[in-house]
Amino acid sequence: MLSDSTIPEKKKGSLGKIYLIINSIIYLICLVVYDVQTAIYSLVYSFVFSWGLDRFHEHNLEASVMVFTKNKDIKAHVISEIHRGVTHWEGFGAYTGTSMDVFVTIVAQSELSDIKRLIRHHDPSAFVIVTKNLKVDGGFEKRLI
Repeated sequence: MLSDSTIPEKKKGSLGKIYLIINSIIYLICLVVYDVQTAIYSLVYSFVFSWGLDRFHEHNLEASVMVFTKNKDIKAHVISEIHRGVTHWEGFGAYTGTSMDVFVTIVAQSELSDIKRLIRHHDPSAFVIVTKNLKVDGGFEKRLI
């Protein structure tokens, strides 16, 4: 079950949005002192910069993805398509007693939509837990944009 893939996430406030809001207020105040053209160019610059800042910053944030499934193929697809390592545990439901596979991987937050799409494609009934904003030390490979 991928509940957060169907319901849009509410982002609290990204670094770029905070930058844009603060600078927009400053530029609106400066609109009184300077001409309109300077304020418009400054707002356009701030918008482009904040968008780029969010894209760049998102690549530096990690997320843990834990998948509970009966489809063993998901492990191979994550390794071959997302190019991330996977830890595999054999588990069982404490309530139902049914056996299942548990896969854990760490991805950049920018890769979350890809991995959720991959899981949904191979097992629509998989139960997925995503934990964002982790601090990962060790062998995690950070990738450039």
